[in-house]
Amino acid sequence: MNTSQLQLNISQLNQLPCFARIDTITPLNSGLSCTSYKIQTQVGCFFAKYSANTHSNAIAAINTNSAAATAGFAAKVIYSDQHWFVSEYINGIELKNMALTLNEKINIAVKLMGQCHQLTFDKSTLNKLNSVKLIQAQLSSNLFTQQQGEIIENFCRNFSIDTSTNVFVTCHGDLNFSNILSTNTSQNISYLVDFDCVCLAPIEYDIAMLLAVNSIEQKALPAVIASYQKQHHLITNNEMVMRYLSFCYVINGLWYMVQAEQQNNPLLKSYAHQQFRLFDQLGIIDTSLYRLMR
Repeated sequence: MNTSQLQLNISQLNQLPCFARIDTITPLNSGLSCTSYKIQTQVGCFFAKYSANTHSNAIAAINTNSAAATAGFAAKVIYSDQHWFVSEYINGIELKNMALTLNEKINIAVKLMGQCHQLTFDKSTLNKLNSVKLIQAQLSSNLFTQQQGEIIENFCRNFSIDTSTNVFVTCHGDLNFSNILSTNTSQNISYLVDFDCVCLAPIEYDIAMLLAVNSIEQKALPAVIASYQKQHHLITNNEMVMRYLSFCYVINGLWYMVQAEQQNNPLLKSYAHQQFRLFDQLGIIDTSLYRLMR
């Protein structure tokens, strides 16, 4: 973030009606697409996130975040407008940085996932998942060649997912270990943050995205499904998880590539390549997406 943008954001934060007086503003490094801050005031500590563009899913994200806060596994929403989102600050450690085994991290993530799936609130603002539409939205960028677009669109046609018999639940949609904060490791008290990708979708989508966005090897899938079924007593369709997994790799890979270009960030491009390599391991199309998208 350049100095002028930082100064502008600080000026805007000082003018937000939710703050009577701000003592300190500290930029945070969390988040791949938005700028965020820790705000200290006389009445408490708050988290503020700035988005330059109006987020099409903003209302759904706020409503779900509020419901999750009421249920006790998310921060309370304090304020939101076209560009700013403000919540209570959770003083915790990101799950990705905790000294835990992969299975322990999976169990924590799966517990929160199931709590999200069981939320009861007015879900009229939530969109039903359309994985093909998400892919097409990324392909609309001028970043991709005609050949790249054609191969990915052909994959979408040939591997479509029939959800007509599925129950749709509130899916977080981005269960990255960095979106889970633990405040008490001994008592396993954890919170979900960043509901920007929330949607109505089958359980299997969230399970697949958990694997994909954390680049967890597919051999861990049985452990993830067993953890979910043990904690939440719901049966999942393993074949559908695998189908969603292929789409999640493509969705994530394209998103990382677009963000890498916009932010001039080579690290994000490496994340994209990692998603495409994992897609290739599925062996469902003849073309290597990793080589195609380099």
